[in-house]
Amino acid sequence: MVFYGVKGKAKFAWVSVCMPKHEGGLGIRRIDDFNVALMATHIWSILTHIESLWVKWVHTVKLKGRSLWDVSCRGNKLKIQDRLWQWDAGLSIDLNLLRCPLCDLVPDSHDHLFFECAFSSHVWSKVRVLGGMDSIPPRIIDVTNFINPISKSNTTVSILSRRVLAATSYYVWLERNGRLFKKKTLTSDQIVDVIISMVRLKLVAFKFKKMSTRSRLLLDQWKIPSYCIVHDGSTRRRLYSFFLV
Repeated sequence: MVFYGVKGKAKFAWVSVCMPKHEGGLGIRRIDDFNVALMATHIWSILTHIESLWVKWVHTVKLKGRSLWDVSCRGNKLKIQDRLWQWDAGLSIDLNLLRCPLCDLVPDSHDHLFFECAFSSHVWSKVRVLGGMDSIPPRIIDVTNFINPISKSNTTVSILSRRVLAATSYYVWLERNGRLFKKKTLTSDQIVDVIISMVRLKLVAFKFKKMSTRSRLLLDQWKIPSYCIVHDGSTRRRLYSFFLV
């Protein structure tokens, strides 16, 4: 291969090159990871009705009052099995035998998948503490009720909770589809590691200020470098992130 004009085997692993500079890498972002993060942001924007012309267009033209999880994708329905109609699955299939691909105990549904399923519940129990939601019941309706009122603020809890929920929903859904359609399986702990890695990748792009004790404790759990924290409260720099649309 050719790398900066040098032929032959790469001198460094790409995963090392893509690490943050303070961890010994060059700070180059992996396109695949960045794309996943951006897609998770779009999903969150749609689910929370972010004030955006694009989000309004999606709800008006594409969704037309439907749930995001029921829309067509490249001609195929991404359906939870409790939404399957008999003529979609075939008359010879007993829909009662279609189990949740994650726990294989009951037919999957939106409520079950987020986060009543033993698999997704384990994932959520590991990451919700990192998002400042350890006191919130592990039900998607309770989680969204907690996040919606603070979704437009730039507080540390708002930033963390939104990204943790978006990443968890995305990767649980991805794992469900991987098992169902590709027969690929990851453990719940592997999913947790991916979620933490992806959210942290986004957090190091922020500048946090006006830190409370709780905020500092939350960021310490993510091992956020000191350069991401603005200690001077009078500094005119804004809290920003390319993760927002």
